[in-house]
Amino acid sequence: ADGSRGPAVRWRPLREGERQLAFVWALSAAVPVLMAPLWARLAPFLPRCTFRHLTGLPCPTCGTTRAALALAAGHPLEAFLLNPLATVLGVLFVAGGLTAPVWVLLGFGVPVVERGTLRRALFVGLALLLANWLYLLLRFR
Repeated sequence: ADGSRGPAVRWRPLREGERQLAFVWALSAAVPVLMAPLWARLAPFLPRCTFRHLTGLPCPTCGTTRAALALAAGHPLEAFLLNPLATVLGVLFVAGGLTAPVWVLLGFGVPVVERGTLRRALFVGLALLLANWLYLLLRFR
């Protein structure tokens, strides 16, 4: 009678493909960390931002490469100032990937999120992307 509809997230056991996915995620997270010394040498060969070239304004993801290079060089604050959202997502991706095999080996399950919660998460994600873009527009005029 308290008006709650139950948990927005429930847990289910891992399936076989998800076990393999955890190890693929771990490999995907480990490779960029292990290749960190090479990224600065490869960066000049990456294409420039077309949106910025055409408009003179940063795109919603401008600074992501420079932020990744700063993270690889061990400068998280510099990375965050270049692109906060990309930095946080990059750190979460690597941290999640490196902990995924442990999660699987300990037998934890997979979160199952209700549809309404997914819609709210999408809204929050879009709001964060727009806020990040506003930050970039104001910072790099």
